Order: sequence, then C-alpha cells, then structure tokens
Amino acid sequence: GPFIGKRAPEFTLTSLDGTKYSLGQFMGRKVLLNFWLEGCPACEAEMPLLQTTFNKYSRDDVIILTVNVRGNVDKVKLFVGKESLTFPVLLDTEGIADAMYKSSAFPTTFFIDSAGIIRDIKDQRFQTTSEIDDALGKLDCCK
Repeated sequence: GPFIGKRAPEFTLTSLDGTKYSLGQFMGRKVLLNFWLEGCPACEAEMPLLQTTFNKYSRDDVIILTVNVRGNVDKVKLFVGKESLTFPVLLDTEGIADAMYKSSAFPTTFFIDSAGIIRDIKDQRFQTTSEIDDALGKLDCCK
C-alpha cells in the first residue's frame, strides 16, 4: 500500500452523478482523499465537516474526493441527498481503489500534495474542521 512520502496510486472511478474522475487530473492541487463506508457512523459523522471544508477552499487549490467503498448505490445517493453533500462522491463498487490504498479502518483520509505525494494519513474520523485545515495547511508548506 501507499506510504507517506510515496506517490499516491492512480485510479479512475465514476461519481454518483456519472462523472469519471482520475486522481491524476488533479496534479498541481492539494487533494483530500477520503475512503468511507455507507452506514458507518464515524464516516457519516465527518461528512458535514468535509462539506464545510469543501465550501471554504477554491477548487483551484484544494480538491476533496470521497470514495464510497462497496456501498449500496441507492443508499449512498439517499445519504448524500439527505446531507446535501456537493463534493464528488466516487463509487468504488468493486473495492479496486480501496485495495490499492489498503485502508486499515474507515474512515481513512489521505492528504496528497500538489506533486501527487501522500504527506499524511488519518485513519479515524475528524472531530473538527480545524483538524482538516491543519493537515491541508501542511501540504506544500515547505517547498
């Protein structure tokens, strides 16, 4: 699996709205890559924090991608609608991206710098948006 300081594995997944996303298309931007399970209380509890963060940053600077792993697509759609989430929710119905990233728990979030290098991994839920801001602030800080 990927480790801090290594290049983030490339993948292409389709979002709930049918758009195809590849990790590589966001080269040059900071990426928060979050793996989650539908029905996981910790995963679902942090989604409003991710939405607040998504609303705060320019898409030219920070990209938030959430990857739902092996979820029921209808239940994922219901949850996303109920929570009014507007960031891309990618569907990893076969668990292919999850297998590349080898998430040990859910949720797991990878912070990837603008050069495509994993700089931090958080394998538990966020409690505050400032936790997310702090991790994003460390990306590309020291070039």
